[in-house]
Amino acid sequence: MKSVSSFEFRDNLSSYLDLVEKKGKKYTLTRYNKPVARVVPYYNEGESALMLADKYFGFFKTEENKNESGSEFVDKIRRSDEALKESERMRNWDTNNLE
Repeated sequence: MKSVSSFEFRDNLSSYLDLVEKKGKKYTLTRYNKPVARVVPYYNEGESALMLADKYFGFFKTEENKNESGSEFVDKIRRSDEALKESERMRNWDTNNLE
């Protein structure tokens, strides 16, 4: 997420809103180098990121995954078995075992 000063954002409001709306850009607004707000694309009421994943998943469909939802596919490609095992190992890691 890119940071932009509130003054810069104000002076170029239309341009920034076009980028947010059309390109899905996200911005953190700062005032005197301190974050004060975020500007993110608006989703229709009831439409979450997972619903959007399901909506645009169609072009990935094959015979093997035709009954898989978009969010299930995203979870699958984000986390392989090795990555899941490693994250579980890290979650269960005990800091008392340090030498």
